[in-house]
Amino acid sequence: MLRLSATLLIFLTACAPATQSPGQPMQTPAPRAGAAVGDDFKDGRVTNVKPDVVKVGFDVDAPPEKAWEALIQVVADLGIEVSGTDPAAFALNNPDFQISRRLGDERLSRYLRCGSGMTGPNADRYRIRMNFHSQVAPTPDGKSVVETTIQAMGTNPEGTSNARVPCTSTHILESRIAEGVAKLVGG
Repeated sequence: MLRLSATLLIFLTACAPATQSPGQPMQTPAPRAGAAVGDDFKDGRVTNVKPDVVKVGFDVDAPPEKAWEALIQVVADLGIEVSGTDPAAFALNNPDFQISRRLGDERLSRYLRCGSGMTGPNADRYRIRMNFHSQVAPTPDGKSVVETTIQAMGTNPEGTSNARVPCTSTHILESRIAEGVAKLVGG
């Protein structure tokens, strides 16, 4: 019993949050080198479209027509299949994009949170069905905002259950889209 208590005490001490002395400034972690905009979330705006749907927007220093051309290329380069486009609205979408494990050069868990199991993040194992929508919106000063909405559900491919698990975006995919558009238009 004494050994169990000592082990428990060591475990609890190691897991306890660090305390800060009064008068010392709060330390925040330094930004990671090479982090995507979505990692640190400096420039994006998140807008609730519905209670469970958010739209993430990033400013791009280019007219909408130029940003639209770049958006088409960036989405294709990332490996997102597009099933519909509306050039008049500068919008593209795929309401039933299906993917597993990876999107382009990244594991899906980089972009989506679908919970996790004993073998790691579910996003990396589950079949994902995504409702993807991205659009370029003009701003009053003649520039653009790249707005992307992602809704996703995951299904475990193992076993007989077809129960779906809701997934949330990490906002990294939305930022990569906007970053790619900005690079292509020179902004």
